[in-house]
Amino acid sequence: MPLQTETLALEEAVADLEDEQEELADEIAQIPPGKRTENNNEYVKLAQRAGEIQRYLGGLEWVREEHGADVEFSLSGLDTQETLEINDRIDDLSSETVTPTQSTDNMATIFWVAKGIDSAPFIDSDDYGDKCATVRGLPRQVTDWLESRINDLSTVGEREGNSFEQLVAERTERYHETSS
Repeated sequence: MPLQTETLALEEAVADLEDEQEELADEIAQIPPGKRTENNNEYVKLAQRAGEIQRYLGGLEWVREEHGADVEFSLSGLDTQETLEINDRIDDLSSETVTPTQSTDNMATIFWVAKGIDSAPFIDSDDYGDKCATVRGLPRQVTDWLESRINDLSTVGEREGNSFEQLVAERTERYHETSS
């Protein structure tokens, strides 16, 4: 039984990403241009997320062009058994690899995404092997977005307002009054 599931319309997914992109643009714009450097961890983190969103939007644009705007994705988070099955599959594949040029390092993404997709406009079969073959042929931006969504659905225990990052920010404010 999956941890969490979601059905998401393509246009809803695009709108969510565009909203997040707007928020990131506002946050980055508040950083003085001279401080938008690789040495500024806050800027780097925001810029990396903005780059991820750009890739995801590119992938979803491909879905729109290939399958139309009126499509949905049904995704499920993976539980321990499903995750371990993927790890076993990777181990089996690694043991079959004959030469170092046949890396299996990134195959987990294909297996993970195929396992987490319940339905999508490009999935024609419920068979896991067929799903893997289909995912293997998708643009990387699409699989990156799907993997991110499935990761989110597979995560438990992140209580609202109790993240470690928030705790550090509160303590930083206490010790460094001018840090904000």
